[in-house]
Order: sequence, then C-alpha cells, then structure tokens
Amino acid sequence: MTDAPLAGTASQTLEELKPLWPSGWLSTHTLLPALVIIVFIGLVLPEKTITYPPGIRMAAEPVQIAMPEGTVIVLDNYNLKALASYNLKGRVLAKRRYYFDRESEISPMDLTVGWKEMSDTAMLEHFSIRLSGRYYTSRFDKPPLRYHLSPEGINSHMSNTHLIPADEEVERAMNAIRVGDIVSLDGYLVRAEGPEGYEWTSSLTREDSGHASSELMYVKHIGISP
Repeated sequence: MTDAPLAGTASQTLEELKPLWPSGWLSTHTLLPALVIIVFIGLVLPEKTITYPPGIRMAAEPVQIAMPEGTVIVLDNYNLKALASYNLKGRVLAKRRYYFDRESEISPMDLTVGWKEMSDTAMLEHFSIRLSGRYYTSRFDKPPLRYHLSPEGINSHMSNTHLIPADEEVERAMNAIRVGDIVSLDGYLVRAEGPEGYEWTSSLTREDSGHASSELMYVKHIGISP
C-alpha cells in the first residue's frame, strides 16, 4: 500500500505546511509525555518468545581467559578496563532494557542466559525468570528428575550479563534479540570507571550469587540463532 502524500508539493517548506500542525503541537510539553508513553509501552509489552522442543540447546560452558592489565577502552566519560576475554553462548532466558539508571549510560540492556541444563525446555518449563533492577529472580517447582540440580547448580548454569555495545551495529543486534534465542556474545569482561569515583566491576566466576555476581561485558560481536 502506498502512503498518501502530504498536502502540497515536495518543494514546499515546513512554514508553508504549517497549517497541517495545530499551534504548539510540537512543543516540549507534548513531546515529553509522548516519549514517556513510548518507553512505557516498550517496557511492559511482551516480545515474541522463541520456543523449542525439549533437549539441551547449548552444551558448552562460557569461555573466559584472564588478560593482563593495561587494555583500556575509552567510552564517553568512562574507562573500561578489560579483565578477561569472554565468549558466552546460550539460550536467552530474560531480557530487559534500561533507560533511567546511571548504568544505562554505558549498558542499556541486561540478558539472562542459560546453558547446559538451563537451555533445555524440559527444565525451563519449571521456571519463572524475571529481570528487574539489574538482577534476575527465579522461581521454580520440582525440576526433571534426570538433572538432580541443587539451587547452586542451577545458578552456575545461568548468568545475568550487563551488555555494553562496542558500536551501533552491536547495539542493533542487541535490540533484535528475543527471549528464547540462542546467542553468541564475544568481548571482554570489564571494570568501568567514571566521574566522581564511579566504579562498576564484572564478576569473574559463574559460581557466585547475589550482589555483584553479574557479568559486565563489553560486547564486540553478537550472533543470533533462532
């Protein structure tokens, strides 16, 4: 279907087309509430979730290799110090964008990713996973008997990762990710240092839990497999 053209010719100026907009329509008082509504809709409306039949979708553990100090990435007013190279492959269990916290200045999105047993639909059917406030919470009933995983074992097969996009292409790929996708993330685990003594440091183990247990990742490449 072809969109109907605006009244007038292509050579007419905005001033000539002014009668098409009521007076004050493009004011800050109008645009700001509209922006808030758009953001709210993006936060509350669920995205399509990718589903699979039972079976482990990603058997590999994340690969982490320690790096000598010295690699620093400058990102606006922040210095990102690379602590380890990191490759994470797994199934996306939860996704959330952030707009208003300080951390969103460098990391606009969190992903909760599972691998091994936590990439298997037979296991995940017993889970409810939610991302909020830069942490994930999970509720579960009795998992399949064949796994015999303790809560600690479950946590060691999933992680919450704060994503720092290396460029616009990576950020576009981030935005295209859907819950259920199989993703591959390549980059660095980092410590971010900013103005006024600000510091945000990545976890370097999958065995921890609670405060400061998430990975902070500078992402250079994203691969997505539905």
